[in-house]
Amino acid sequence: MKAVIYVVGMLLLITACVGKEVKSNLKNKPNIEYPAALVHQLDKFPLLQVPYSIDSVFFDADSALQIGTGTLYAPTVKLLSTPMASDEVSRREQYYLNDYFKIAKAKKDGKYAALKANLDIGMTENAVCNPVGRIEFGDTAALLIWEIKYESFPACPSYFGHDLLGSYIQHGKVISCMHLASRESGADAPMFYETFQLAKIDQQGRINIKTSSKTQEDSTVVEQSKSHFHYQITTRGFKLLK
Repeated sequence: MKAVIYVVGMLLLITACVGKEVKSNLKNKPNIEYPAALVHQLDKFPLLQVPYSIDSVFFDADSALQIGTGTLYAPTVKLLSTPMASDEVSRREQYYLNDYFKIAKAKKDGKYAALKANLDIGMTENAVCNPVGRIEFGDTAALLIWEIKYESFPACPSYFGHDLLGSYIQHGKVISCMHLASRESGADAPMFYETFQLAKIDQQGRINIKTSSKTQEDSTVVEQSKSHFHYQITTRGFKLLK
């Protein structure tokens, strides 16, 4: 009789433990359906509080001014960046992404030193990609924010860029990828230029963007401009608002 009671007790204990484990797993499982290749990488993309601002303070941080080593790899970057939005700035991003894929492959194959040895002025010497975070919209959609940093061969004309992109995900697919914000600079003595694109994203999927650019000759500003526009995230991607 004692043996029967012991067996029944153990079964109840095991059932209770399994139940707790299942509840725990369900609690930690994201409600939004992400592409299968991204599910195990979500810890790299912490949840961001909205409204979320990408401002000049973000780009002035010491870590932002260093290339560092990338923690997003080429297959993930390919997934996140396809398809690219149709606006001019996002389309231009493909140029730096192509350089990134070429450099990433050279590093993987142990041929990066040879690649650098054959670079000429005005060519990209290094490029890396990293996760930034994610914004979730209800239970069906999310915006994964990530960055690409790149720098040129160290001779004039030279350039450095730090760009943030947003990949809009719905029903397990990347719907579109858009250039959200950036800090880019370059020099071709005696000329120097710097551009900023700053962004603020709210819970309704509205993206408020401000851009500014300045060109100097020696220490004299010869050209500068500012602009301000808005996008709305829709089921089809990013829509420019009139």
